[in-house]
Amino acid sequence: MQKLGIDVGGASLKSAIVNTETGQLASDVYIVKAEKLSSNRFLEIVQQIVNHFEWTGEIGCGFPSVVQNGVVKTATNIGNDFINKDLSKLIEAKTNCKATIMNDADAAAMAEFKFGKAKDFKGTKLLLTLGTGIGAAIYKKELIPNLELGQLKIKNGIVGEQYCAASIKTRENLSYEIWAKRLNEYLLEINALINPDLIILGGGISKDYNKFETYLDLKNKIQTTTLFNDTGIVGATL
Repeated sequence: MQKLGIDVGGASLKSAIVNTETGQLASDVYIVKAEKLSSNRFLEIVQQIVNHFEWTGEIGCGFPSVVQNGVVKTATNIGNDFINKDLSKLIEAKTNCKATIMNDADAAAMAEFKFGKAKDFKGTKLLLTLGTGIGAAIYKKELIPNLELGQLKIKNGIVGEQYCAASIKTRENLSYEIWAKRLNEYLLEINALINPDLIILGGGISKDYNKFETYLDLKNKIQTTTLFNDTGIVGATL
């Protein structure tokens, strides 16, 4: 079966048609840049994506928010006008396509735990997506939805994703060493609270893991996503 997957980030919407049986992309990735989305602009871009792929089937969307039954509950890296809106229904009304929406990190976790190299790992798995913010998902036999571990306060009370998200490295022009040492502080705090058996790092920056792994104390329990930037798109379709 094929579905259209849309991965909504803080800086862009990435989309592709996905074979949900294999996790393989059945099209090129289509990217639309957009920051601090409003709900109206979001729906316009979704329609643009549907038109681009000439799509009439089901849509799955990973969204950077706590999502409960299709309703957006938080707005950290998006416009506040999303809150309490049922995006599933709004997408369906806009595009005439059946739509399902869930937290973007949860979607990425579904893809990684179904198709990734850690799919048969039996212990507690923690996925962290490093992008504009930090998404998190924990899995042991089943997924625990809508964890906002990027909002965990660490050094001097600063929010984790404001200290060591991938976007912070870019914004502050940090070297891999300086940024990774910040990430290490965050990972140690997470580990002390949850102590997962495996930590999986995702987001585009995870492709450069060999450039910063030496600065991480927990590297013996860390690995990167198998699908890298496509993880969120694939997971949205699941």
